[in-house]
Amino acid sequence: MAKTTQQHGDFGEKIGGARKDLWQKRGLLSDDLEGMNDREADKYVRKEYIWKKPDYQAMIDGGLPVDVAYFIKTVRDSINTAPNYRLDNNSPERRLACQKRYIDTIREIKAAVEGVKTKAEAMAAFNCCLVEPGYYELGEPGISRSYYASPTAKAKDNPAISDALAKAMFFRGNGMESPICLHKFACALPPVW
Repeated sequence: MAKTTQQHGDFGEKIGGARKDLWQKRGLLSDDLEGMNDREADKYVRKEYIWKKPDYQAMIDGGLPVDVAYFIKTVRDSINTAPNYRLDNNSPERRLACQKRYIDTIREIKAAVEGVKTKAEAMAAFNCCLVEPGYYELGEPGISRSYYASPTAKAKDNPAISDALAKAMFFRGNGMESPICLHKFACALPPVW
């Protein structure tokens, strides 16, 4: 009797449903941490998994003003790449709570900043993201008639909030063309001499 061999071909079709596949496209949510162990959480609780790097050139090509695209880039770049853990976050429960705060805060900032389409909206983003939630307080204008902002205890307790983020978000819409050209960011503007 002749023995026949039958080969099974692998068509390379990926079966979806893995936990990582669920948040790969939409970005990591704090609820996704429930299915992760500590090592996985430490590996994936990163800015790059929560807020994918936008295509800034496509934004500009779609009609977004260059300085507003630069504002979005500056804000995203100013966020810490991973949570800043305080020394008292040494228990697994506190570390998990810190990671959730980091994810939630970045997602809130991302939602607010991605909705910015004009200079006026960029100027309002600081209040929306940092003042209204209680991370920063605006002081009264001084001699120079400019406001100053100071971090609150809530800001110091949040692993995503930093002075660099506040500085990036405190956009006043003046003089942005020169830094854009200096950073060679989508420099469609003629040089200012």
